[in-house]
This record gives sequence, structure tokens and C-alpha cells, in this order.
Amino acid sequence: WLIQGGCKGSDGMKLNEATLKRIDELRAQRGWTYYELAKVSGVSKNTFYNYKREPDKYLTLHTCCKILGAFDMSFSQFFDSELFDNLEDGL
Repeated sequence: WLIQGGCKGSDGMKLNEATLKRIDELRAQRGWTYYELAKVSGVSKNTFYNYKREPDKYLTLHTCCKILGAFDMSFSQFFDSELFDNLEDGL
């Protein structure tokens, strides 16, 4: 399973760009660095830096599950954000 960047919202934001912004938002709310998020989630900090550097890369469902586990939230809680309100249907 992959979250691909092909789905765009009305503001031109792609799905995985919105996903990365949401991760940043939640990370900042907790006052975590990428290093701290990496430690808690089990996702390498290099993975986060690679996604930030190349936002069109794919996020795997497995990686998203690890990140959501670190934030102690469900997918529905994660995607309950205005960042995802204007995304087009489909991937």
C-alpha cells in the first residue's frame, strides 16, 4: 500500500504533501524534533528528511501506521484536518 502524491486539492496540494504537513503539525504540537519522532515511531530520521526533501516520494501504509502509533491516533483522527478537505477523489 502506498500513499501517492497524485491526488491534488483545489489549492494544488498533493495528498502526500498534505500528509507531511499534518505530520509536521502534530510533531510541532508535541515539541518533538524529527529525531524524537523517529525514536518514538521507529521510522528512521533519514526517512523523514528524504520525504521532506522529495515530497513526491511515496509514503507506505506501514510507515504511516508507525507514525500514527507515535502520535497515538487513528487514521480517522489523523485525516480529520482541513489540510485534507479539498483533495480530489481517488489517487
